[in-house]
Amino acid sequence: MASSPHVLSTVEIFAGRVVPHGYYKIIHRDSWYGDSAFYLRILGFAVFFTFLRLVVARWVVKPLGKPLNLKASHYTKLEEAIMQVGFYTWGWSYNAAYLFKQDWFWHPM
Repeated sequence: MASSPHVLSTVEIFAGRVVPHGYYKIIHRDSWYGDSAFYLRILGFAVFFTFLRLVVARWVVKPLGKPLNLKASHYTKLEEAIMQVGFYTWGWSYNAAYLFKQDWFWHPM
């Protein structure tokens, strides 16, 4: 079977480390702290999703509030629901795309 090029997993991408295909190795480091790139990614996602929630609140939930006859306390619930649907849609799409790129997905045996 022809080997396909190694596709990086989410863990490898987020941690900034590439684990060779077929085995795992312990990476010895002098520090308990992870890569600075990892922390920058996490911080970036936190800032991005905070900004995205503000955008959803301002340009989606606020205009929908009056036509839907929402109480003030329901605005945050609608925000959270929209964010959750968006997050899960992105997550399932990302995972499906990752699977479709795998050779073993199309040729399991």
